[in-house]
Amino acid sequence: MTLRPAPNPQQPAPGNAVDRILCIRFDVDTPVCMTGGMPALLRLAREEELRFTFFCNMGRSISWPSVLRSRARRASSSEPPKRKLGMAAKLGWSGLLRTIALNPEVGAANTGVLQRALRDGHELGLHGGRNHSAWHHDAINWPAETLRDEIRSGLDALRRTGAANIDSFASPGWTSPPALPGVLAEFGFAYLCDASGPSPSPVRPNPSDERITDVFTSVVGNGGVGYLEECAASGESPAVLRERYRRDLERAGAFAMMYDHPCFAGRRGLPLLRDFIAVARELGFAILPLREAVPAVRHD
Repeated sequence: MTLRPAPNPQQPAPGNAVDRILCIRFDVDTPVCMTGGMPALLRLAREEELRFTFFCNMGRSISWPSVLRSRARRASSSEPPKRKLGMAAKLGWSGLLRTIALNPEVGAANTGVLQRALRDGHELGLHGGRNHSAWHHDAINWPAETLRDEIRSGLDALRRTGAANIDSFASPGWTSPPALPGVLAEFGFAYLCDASGPSPSPVRPNPSDERITDVFTSVVGNGGVGYLEECAASGESPAVLRERYRRDLERAGAFAMMYDHPCFAGRRGLPLLRDFIAVARELGFAILPLREAVPAVRHD
């Protein structure tokens, strides 16, 4: 895999070759992600002169029937627990209680934050449809028509913020229904980010529909947990975590994508994120939004 010149006007300069590319993606799926996390991440991005990719859920966070069904399934599962933080640690008690009690819309109720992100040059992708947890827990069994209806609803809401050329999609909970690539292609999407973990070909055509490019998220916690969140849950020192991140980026090769949520990364995880950005730059990574990074990746 080699890299073409990247079109980012901030880093590096147009026409210069890029040795390594890092995308930092955030899945925006709670009100605290939007109101408490994203503004801080936008300030950080301006300070550091970089841009992120935000996958935004425009509907609500919680579907209680879906959550209860999922808990029943987990109770009978033998899967080991994931190393992650509790919801109160990520959202704060006030944010958690507000989310549980009111279940407000995530993106549609906070269009000003999304418009600010667009003005600053960040990429907005779509993260599911009307309800984050309904997609997470149930969408694996949805037929194509249900997926069309959900995606149409999310796209319409995201476009009302002024977003245009929405071409990136990530499913809530990494739940990727079989019919999804074909439905995304019908709506003009180009990139699907539902695969995670190391891969020798982190950017490649989707096997069921080559109109869609699969982009692997390689810097992620075990079980799909946010990378910064899992680092914090480990209890290791910042110095140890920096070295872990350095090794993980080196292992990723010339193209890497890191994953977390604004509710943590833009609040408790912000100092660690600053450290990781510095490490990535020391290793020669240009930090680009997804839609600019992927065209720079070429397979010989």
